[in-house]
Amino acid sequence: MGLAVPEPQRVLVTFSAELLAQAKCEVDATFPFESGGVLMGSWQSPTDVVVRAVIGPGPQAEHKLFAFRPDLTWQHEQIASHYLQSEGTVTYLGDWHSHPRAEHGRLSYRDEQALYSIMSTPEAQCPAPLMAILWGAPDAWGLSVWQALRGWVPPWRKVRLRSLHCAVAPSPKSADSAICTR
Repeated sequence: MGLAVPEPQRVLVTFSAELLAQAKCEVDATFPFESGGVLMGSWQSPTDVVVRAVIGPGPQAEHKLFAFRPDLTWQHEQIASHYLQSEGTVTYLGDWHSHPRAEHGRLSYRDEQALYSIMSTPEAQCPAPLMAILWGAPDAWGLSVWQALRGWVPPWRKVRLRSLHCAVAPSPKSADSAICTR
């Protein structure tokens, strides 16, 4: 089980350039339809989270203009594999997906519902899940990361949200050499 996540002022989410390139490869391949997947990683401290794996949508995923449905069976197998290979140090952090042609990285109501579902599902072991949004278009994707938190929310909201800061760390390989396996 990960660290308890208090509510610090600034939380930094770090992706490697290679992982971000993999996610962009996926959303480029399905554009103009949505795609996405799962974020795996670890909390280094209450203010520092490192994404160690970006799992894609799976072979049976459905991609639509304003929604996508992942292949959950495949994703659960991938989550278990990453967790076991890391001896429990890489855990489920939340989800990621694209908002093709969007001009911002804000969450939709459906995204908020997904976060609420994750934080309300004990098996997810993720009481404060992350949601990363790749928004825009090929060659011009923006990245926004949000975190759902417990606490009071106005009636028109599903969860309490906070926007997180993102960083891209250099990879051992350059992002340009990331292999698109789609």
